[in-house]
Parts: sequence; structure tokens; C-alpha cells
Amino acid sequence: MMHRNRGQILRAAAPVLLMAAAACGQWQRVGGEAPDNTGEVVPQLFDVTSLYRSMGLVVAPQPIQFVAGFDFFAGSSPDTTLATLGLSLPNTALTFRRSGGGYEASYSVDLRVQRGDTTLREVSVTETVRVADLESTRRADESVVFQQYVTLTPGEAVMHVSVRDGYGAGASHTVDTLVVPRFGDEASFSSLTPIYDGQPRPTRGMVPDIVVNPRSTVSYGRDTLRLYMEAYGLEGGTPVTLRASVIEQGVQELWADTVVLIAHGAIPVLLVTIPPDRLQMGQVRFYASTQDGAVAASVYTLVAFSQEWVVSNFDETLSMLRYFGPDGAMQVLRDAPVEERPALWKAFWDATDPVPSTAENEAMTEYFKRLQSANRMFSEPSKPGWLTDRGEVYISLGQADETFDQSGQVQGVEGVRYIQWEYITDRILLVFWDRNGFGHFELTPDSRQAFQEAVSRLKRRG
Repeated sequence: MMHRNRGQILRAAAPVLLMAAAACGQWQRVGGEAPDNTGEVVPQLFDVTSLYRSMGLVVAPQPIQFVAGFDFFAGSSPDTTLATLGLSLPNTALTFRRSGGGYEASYSVDLRVQRGDTTLREVSVTETVRVADLESTRRADESVVFQQYVTLTPGEAVMHVSVRDGYGAGASHTVDTLVVPRFGDEASFSSLTPIYDGQPRPTRGMVPDIVVNPRSTVSYGRDTLRLYMEAYGLEGGTPVTLRASVIEQGVQELWADTVVLIAHGAIPVLLVTIPPDRLQMGQVRFYASTQDGAVAASVYTLVAFSQEWVVSNFDETLSMLRYFGPDGAMQVLRDAPVEERPALWKAFWDATDPVPSTAENEAMTEYFKRLQSANRMFSEPSKPGWLTDRGEVYISLGQADETFDQSGQVQGVEGVRYIQWEYITDRILLVFWDRNGFGHFELTPDSRQAFQEAVSRLKRRG
């Protein structure tokens, strides 16, 4: 796979622990709506590997599934290029142990860049991650960001990146091809780089004081996207056209703005912040160019409702949340004009978040974990598991306390195959029957009513 030119002087690594405090809550169903016929998008929800690779990023396999990418800037001379490796991984990929009043993990990153048999650069760094509580060790979203600058010579090269768990046996390795650009005296742009924060550098002999966003991902309706880019051979004040397009069954342009390069020392820069209401859910491509189109740079970003669950379409998100949230909430979001959706989504997220002090919506996380399990356990002919009656009940109420399975025998009421679930604490007995013998297990009418009453009780509990 050819790695995209995202957009390194050997510099100490800069690991960043993002929002270390986290908590976990129990999800309870508080409403529901009539299902539609979509279901094929669910496997994509959990296939972050394919999605990030389609954006030009590198995704390492389990057990330590990290996401990484390179960004390129001008080096101190035309024959050197400053490359930034940005790498992120979740806390769950690491082994934590008690340390003082909290928990501690350790990991090592090994980077080797080769051209043929020649090693251009080799770096090995060990870092420590500290969190305050046990729940923080269970975060499955991007919670650790590692950043490393190295100096490379222009041309094609091969990178090897390995991450090892310091207190466990886990290790992952990935190999990718880089095309390292050359920045001479002619007009050119650096990588167009998503960042979390930072300031530009005044000269080529320094490194940018930025924290890269390795996954190029922001949360829909809640996060501001920040982009950083340097310009060479151009003056401050030069107008640049910035276009945003959503990648969905083709390329659909969202908007185009004219911005100007900011004079900052010897290097003019583009440093823009894009608020949530100007972003649409899905893959969004940003394209920056001079007005004559002679100089350009682009980057793919992901606007998703969560960094753990990846959905590239707003309507698909609403479809999969059919069993979640207050009655009618999905329809309100679905009917809203596009420009109003980000604010409404943020309000919906905040209203259903049991622990507002954390970045995660613990209720939604638990919901999608159940959806994933239901899709695996309850699939039926021509219907994915999460859209079956058993899937709906499991997602809404959780695992039954006791089950009685007569799905393989023709017996019971009217000789129909059936499955029985009992929730002892809530005194609910539900029966699923295969009326036509085709493997479709539906709630009996009495059980459907009992289930709906149970959902109403959960809703009243809040």
C-alpha cells in the first residue's frame, strides 16, 4: 500500500494522554422506534481497519491495534525533509498495574525507515502512561497519542513501526511505503495536517510545536477540527482556497472558503479551525490550493459520532440507534435540516450521557457493544442479528437470566419451535416462536406486549 503524504530533525517523542479521566456506566434502553430495512452497514461499524486504510493511514493488527501516519514539512535544507510520525492507541491495548494512587502502563515504539538495504533512521522510545482510576484503563477509544520527529532524505522509503506492551506480552508490527517529498525554493505546501493543538515554527531549522491528530478524526457535532499547513516560496497574505467535500457515493462538495496565509517568521502558515456546524458526518476531504491551482495539498478526515464506533453516514447512525434514546428522538434528528443536525446531535448526546464529565457516552458505548453481540449471536436467514426480535430484546434488556431452547424440536404450543427467555428480577417471561418453520423467531403477541411494557418501565426510571 502506498502511504499518502500527510503532513521530521530527530526530537524527543511527545506522548500525550488524552482525557485520562473516564468512567463506565450501565446502558438502559429508554425508547424505540419501528425498524427499517437497513442492516448491511453494521459490519462496517466495527471495521475501523478498512476505513482508516482507505484514508491513507496505517493500521496495525491485534493485539495492539494502533493507527499511525506521517506528515511532512520542509527540513533545514532542500535535501532534508522533516517527517512527523503520529501514532495512537487505546488504553485497552496496554497492561496496567497499580502505581501509587492510580494505575500505570508502559509501551515502546520502534521506528525504522529504510531505502533498499540502507537504514535512513532508526528510533526506539519507551513511554509511560498513568491514569487515575481503574475505569480509565478500560478506554477503547483513542486515549494515547505518540509523536516523533525524524529527518529524512527525499524519495521513496519503507517504514517499519512496532509497538510493544511494557508490562505484557502484546506486540504489533506494520510495514508501509513512504514517498518523502522534497521542499526546495519553488512554491509548495507541506502536508495539510489535522492537529489537536499547536503553534507554527518561525524557521525551517526548528520543529513545529504541534500535537498531531493521528486518526484525523473528530466527534460529530462536538469537536472543532484544526488544520495546520506550511507554505514555502509564497508570501504571507497569499489567498488560499480551502474546499471541504464529503466522500459518500462519490464526492459532494460541502463548501469552499478563501483564507490567507499568515505571516509567521520565515514560514507563512495556514492555521484554521473548523467548527462542528460546518462538518458533516462521514469521510471529509479537505483540499487547499492557491487560486491558480498551481500549489495544492489535501487530507482525508473522519467525522464520526465516536472514535470507537465508525459510521460514515448520518442516516446510518440514526438507523442503528433505533433502540436507543427517548421516543421520537431519531425522527427529530432525521427530519432536521442538515445545518441544524450538529447542534441537535450534541444535545441528544448530552441528554443520553450518564457521565458528562468524560469524553465518552458510556450509555452509547454499552449499547453498541450489545448491538455487536446481538449481530453475532442472533442472525437469521436474510436478516442480521441486531434486527431480529431476539436482537432487539437483547440490546434493550441485556442477557436473560434463564433460557429454554426448543428451537431444534417441533413441540410446544401448536407444535411450533420456540425459545423462552426469563428476566427474573423484572419478572418478565418472553417467548420467541418460529411460526413458519423458516428460522425466524418472533415474539409472540403476549410477549411483545410484555416487552414493550418493560421498555416503558425502563424509560420511566430514566
